[in-house]
Formats: sequence, C-alpha cells, structure tokens
Amino acid sequence: MRAIFLLVLALVAALLIWFLGIRADAPDALAPSTGVETESRGGVLLHADSGVVAPPSSADRVVQVVETEDVANVAAKPTLILVRVTAVETGDPVEHVRVNAWGVETLLVLGSQALETDEEGFVEMEVSPGFALLVNAQGDGRTIGNAQVRIDALQPGERRQIALSVATRPDRVVHGIVLRRDTREAIPGVVVEAESILLSDGGPRVVTGNDGAFQMELLSFVTAALRFDHPEFGTALSPVRANHDRPEDSIEILLDRAASIRVIVATTQSQGISSWILFANTQAAEVVQPSDAWDTRATPLEWSASVATRLEGLPAKAQLFVEIRDGTRVAWRSMEPIVLTPGEDRVIECSVGSGQLEGVVRDSEGNPARGIKIAIRIASLEGQRRILDAETFDVTTTSLDDGSYRFESVPLGSWFVFPAHDSWASPHSNRTSVRLAERIEIQRDGERVVHDIVLIPGLWIAGRVVDANGNGIEGATVHGRHESILGTVQTRTLLGGAFWLAQLAPGTWTLSASAPRLSPVIDARFPAGTLDVMLTLGADTRVVVEVRDELDAPIHGATVNIHASDGKGSAYSYTTDASGTVIHADFVTTAVHVVATTSDGRFAALRDLAVVPGRDARATLRVERGGRARLRFDGPGTSALVLALDRGVCMYIGTVVNGREIDITGPIGEVDLQLHVNGKRHDRAIRLEREPQSTVVFDSGWK
Repeated sequence: MRAIFLLVLALVAALLIWFLGIRADAPDALAPSTGVETESRGGVLLHADSGVVAPPSSADRVVQVVETEDVANVAAKPTLILVRVTAVETGDPVEHVRVNAWGVETLLVLGSQALETDEEGFVEMEVSPGFALLVNAQGDGRTIGNAQVRIDALQPGERRQIALSVATRPDRVVHGIVLRRDTREAIPGVVVEAESILLSDGGPRVVTGNDGAFQMELLSFVTAALRFDHPEFGTALSPVRANHDRPEDSIEILLDRAASIRVIVATTQSQGISSWILFANTQAAEVVQPSDAWDTRATPLEWSASVATRLEGLPAKAQLFVEIRDGTRVAWRSMEPIVLTPGEDRVIECSVGSGQLEGVVRDSEGNPARGIKIAIRIASLEGQRRILDAETFDVTTTSLDDGSYRFESVPLGSWFVFPAHDSWASPHSNRTSVRLAERIEIQRDGERVVHDIVLIPGLWIAGRVVDANGNGIEGATVHGRHESILGTVQTRTLLGGAFWLAQLAPGTWTLSASAPRLSPVIDARFPAGTLDVMLTLGADTRVVVEVRDELDAPIHGATVNIHASDGKGSAYSYTTDASGTVIHADFVTTAVHVVATTSDGRFAALRDLAVVPGRDARATLRVERGGRARLRFDGPGTSALVLALDRGVCMYIGTVVNGREIDITGPIGEVDLQLHVNGKRHDRAIRLEREPQSTVVFDSGWK
C-alpha cells in the first residue's frame, strides 16, 4: 500500500512539473506549427467583433490552436484551455481581458465565467468537452478591443493552448466636413464627439474649424457613432466607417438650421408650473447620416428645458415626441410626432391635467372576469401598430374579484385600452382573449370615464415546424399576420418543433416560418382555430456574398440587397461583417440578383446568381465608384418606399421620411425610379452621376 501511495505521489509531482513547465514555456509554445487554425485572409489578421485589420508581424499575433500530447487517464482530468492575449501593435501581453467560451452550435456558455487574463496575458479556463467552441477575448470597451476564434471540440481531459491578439491603440482616422444643407457653406464651431459603445462614456472630442473640417483618431472597437452638435444647427449622428482616412475622402455632414419649441399650458393648477420640465426626444435613425445608415443605439436622443423657457437646438425634419413632466409624473404628452421645419419656432398649446378610467371586465357570457391584466397605450398610429407586436405596455392594471379595473391619473388625450397578452398561456386555457384595442378620450382635468371591456374568446393556431425529412425543428421562428388587423404575432418552436399562436382574432391568418440554414415557408394561410398545422422548411440552401474593394480588401459595413430574379417575394437587405461577408438562407427560388453599395458611393451588382437547393451559392462583388442622385420627399404621408431599377434589377431600396432627402446609389446612367406612397406607385426616370447634379422632389407629384 505504501508503495502505491508513493507511486501516486510521484505521478502527481510529475504532472505538476509538466503543468508548470508548459505555463513557463507558453510564449514559445505558441509558435506556428502544423494543424494551426487562423482567422486571416489575404495576409492580414481579422479581429472579430472589432473591425480591426492589421498585418501579422509575429507568431503571437496570429490566432492559432496547438494540440497537446495525450497523457494517461485524461478522462479523469479537467478539460482545459490556456489562453494568452497580446496586443496587436506590440505583441505585449494584455491583462484584465475577460475570456469566455461559447458553444458554436448551442450558443451556450461552455466555459468558466468571470475569468480575466493576468499580468502575463494568460488565463486558464475549464471547458466542456465534445463541443466546437468560440473562444472570445473581450476588452474593457474603452482602450482594449475584442477578438475571437473558433476551435474544434476538445477531448475529455485534453489541454489546449490558444493565442489571441487585441487592438490597444487608435486604429482609424476620420476626416470630415460639416456644411449647411441649404447653402453648403462651412459651419465652424460644430462639436464632434465620438460616442462610446457603452453610451455612458464620452469619447474623443474635436471642433470644426473655419472651413467646417475636422479630423479624429478613433478606436473603432470602442466607437459607436460620431455625434455633431451646434446650438444653431441642431444634432446629427453618423456611423464610424472606413474609407475616410484622407482629407480628399472626407465624410460630408449636412445640417439644417435648428428649430425650437415653447409651450402655452392651460391648467387649473396655479402653482408649481414653473418647475415643470419640457422634454423632446427622437430616435437616432431620425438624425443619422447617411439617412439609410443603421444605428445600434437603443436609447433616444433627448433635450429638456423648463416649461417657462424655450426648448432650443432641436433637429429639424426629425420626428420628435414631446412631453411635460411634473417630477416623475407625465402631465402632458404629444399623441403624434412633431416635425419641425428648419429654423421654426413652434408654439404648442396644451391642456394639462388627468382623469380616471374605470370599468368592469366581463367574459363573453357577461360574467365578471377577475385577474385579467388590462393595458392602456397612447392612441397613435404607432401605438396601434405596437399593440400586437409588443409584450410590454405603457401602463397596466389587473381586474379585481368583481371584474372591476381602474387607472388613476391618466393624462388628457386619446388612449387605447385592451387586454394585455399572456404569452405563457396554453391552447387549453379558457382565459385567453383577443387583444383588440378600443379608443377612449380623457378631455377634461378630473374627468371620470367608464368603459367596460368584454373579452372576445381568442382562437389558436397550433402545429409543428419540420424539415424535409419530417424531423421537428426546435427554435424556428413562426410569424402570423391577420388579413385585416394591423400588427403581427410571433413565437418560437419548442422541443419537437411544436408551436402555437395565442389570442387570435377570428379570420384568416398568414403564417411564415424560418430557421437558420433552411429555406422558409412563406405565406401559408390558415383560419384561426386550426390546431394541426404542419410547416415544412426546405433544404440547406444559402447565398453567401463577399464585398471587396478595387484592391481585393474586404469592406465592412457595405449594404447588400438580395432579391429573386423573377421579381416575386421580398427583397432582403444586409450589412457586411468585418470579413466583408453576408449570408442569406431564406430563398425559395432558382436565381437571385445581388447588389452591393457603400456609404461613400461605391457600387457593384450581379445578375441571376444561380441558387441550387442543398448548396451554397457564392459570389464576390468588387465595388467601384458608382453614381448618385438626390431625392427629397415632401408628402403626402409620413414616409415612402423608394426603389431604383436598372433593366429590371433593383439597384437601390430604402425609405424616405417626409421633409427629408436621401441619396440613391447605383450604376452611372439612367435608372427607373419608383416611389410607393399611400398604396400608389409613382415612376420617373432619373440619371445617376458621380455627384448629384440637382435634387429630385416629390410633393404629391414629381417636381
């Protein structure tokens, strides 16, 4: 027995020496070897999630995986990865970088959490064997970027070493110029600030000179957008993109004169009004340039001032929502968005006060219904659209034992009242009801409105989503759209592909189902109450598009539009990732047209790319300088859909908001322009030039 104990002790000591030896020799152990996986293309290293591109000048900068030797009884040992993180620019170790491991297929966390690299850039993590992993190094979001690599599944007890490199210094220079939109004169004194991805942290800040120009050095992995502020010209945002690193390639920002709002308050209160605050807010998409750029901000832009003063510096042409707050209480709120013209000083007269909404909730047989959640929402078009789309509401209450409900201090105005959705109900529940909204008005301060709600029994559509072999697909998305009710319902399939759509109004519903890497089901129609629906997704078919420049470098942030060659079905729009790639898997067709555009006017198109079920259809588009035309939309309606076609191929698709301008990009020469507004189509031929020659205006007709 003593001999066995000594033998075990010797083995433990030997393994400890082996472990320490690897740790001490880790930097040398990460040199290139056979079996290495790299995330590189064209001789440069692509740092995932950061957009950073840098040439690998040492082995430490190349993402790689090195297999270790097997040892006895590995199944009894923990499965480990040893990660070393270094700086792209110097190869020096980077500490305090958080490391995670995720399952490639499962997207579940499969490694130890809350681990950070030490002063030598190392972290050791225990992971789950048998899963391909994404190993992610996540910097602090301020001075250190991110990187990740995919590695094959580890065997139980295996130990593997991985190297990742992250950016730690400014990696992008942006040149720009800010001009007046009406006269194209330079605007000096515009504050240009880099907004952090964390949003709460400010970034570098510069001020435009007398020529309206500016230059900034940025950390692209930290910066979400550039914000432009001037007291006389409002606010604008612009995404941070490449290709503006020279003065001759400056990004151009056009600003209108700022607008302002002041209010005249009618209220029965005689004191305290001067302390009330006037707020205005708008979504980032309303002020972003170019107008069709994508912005990830979840929080709106907001301005505030005392009710007794004027709210100034507001962006013109943006849809603003305005409200007055008395402390935390909303005393008044605009029911529809307010759009100001350049330089306008809008005076708003509002009646401030609140009333009470109460009533009884009854089932379809007239009996009081207790425990029913009732919601109210502002009665705007957007509010109506969101009733079926959202699961959270502005204000809710629950009916009591006698079926009664009550909302206190409801601000004056028009409101929708409706049964809130219970997303966890089952098809066998007898408590379900249709979420049909009814409008009520609170017109006078102190008014009491009585409104009874009768629950209309909701119907269900239930069934399964399966693949071509009849196997249930878990996690597929199912959409439902009613033939006449505004809004949609959505759910995801459970184990075995089962799904149900709840609280549906009577009538015909159009269903669509989709899942990654499978062609979808589109526009399948069923009456509400059908419980045996079978939706079969098609073969593994994808369209993979790479967008590159004239030097064959990948372009991050390009827009790629894909649509069927026969013109049927929907058009799909994507933004390329750091490798210049987009992947689409939702076509049931034999050929597609593919179009790529960049924010600086470069363009490429491919006609009739063949799509074969079960295979990847791949295409590489190399963009070159294209043509542009400028379109202004002055109504009617709040917005319009814009398409530009060249011999039947949709070269551009986007939307334009009333009172705003957009640039249309495509091939140089004549294209057919289509404007879809209020259910009508308006056609016109326009010519795209290197730079827009004039502005095409639509105001109930072409100007």
